[in-house]
Amino acid sequence: MSRKKTEMRIRAEAAGIKYATIYNRIQSGMSVDEAFMTPVRGSRWSKKVHDFIYEHYQGIDNQELASLINKKLGTNFTREQIKVYKNNHHLDSGLTGHYSKGHVPANKGKKLEEFMESKTLELFKSNFYPKGHSPHNTLPIGTEILRPDGYTWVKISGKNQWRQKHRILFETYHGSKIPAGKCVTFLDGDRQNFTMENLALISKDENKYLNKMGLRFKDKNMTNTGIALARLKSTIAKKERS
Repeated sequence: MSRKKTEMRIRAEAAGIKYATIYNRIQSGMSVDEAFMTPVRGSRWSKKVHDFIYEHYQGIDNQELASLINKKLGTNFTREQIKVYKNNHHLDSGLTGHYSKGHVPANKGKKLEEFMESKTLELFKSNFYPKGHSPHNTLPIGTEILRPDGYTWVKISGKNQWRQKHRILFETYHGSKIPAGKCVTFLDGDRQNFTMENLALISKDENKYLNKMGLRFKDKNMTNTGIALARLKSTIAKKERS
């Protein structure tokens, strides 16, 4: 089959007209446009539908026109079918493809049932998840993940909230929240060593001096000494600022 015939068949199918009808019309002397534009007796594209489209196609998009026809004439045309029909009949709605300033959508203030066809509405609603639904790949509360920064994070709620594991363990052990302005550090530098003797509560200012002065070590005792020096440096700095 030639490319031209294939295109004609596709166009005829989209227009809801048998290819044989189009072929016979062209053979009888009609132009291609005339073959497609002439209503088919007994087809869904009745004269009533043709007349309605010609009266209402300007200024509205294909979906609005399809919904309008279906509501007024009791048909079930789709947006794509109206688009093909308009192309075959060289009908231009005059729309530019974007809304002009002050445009009011046709469905503004309306319920779905008022502007959607029943089949479309049914399909639309079938894609909604019920209230409280969780995707199949949702991680359960208590899930632990190791992030690229070396810290282990624990999921603490169904709302995708996570906290660092060492902070949770520290607070659980001591029975209180970590105070504002404080942080928990790993004395030996191993962010996977969660033993209580390896966790120390320090101020964020002390943490800054630990990093700045290179006072972190693999030896916990040496890091504790570094913390003492950082605390002294922080105290001196505060007095100098006051």
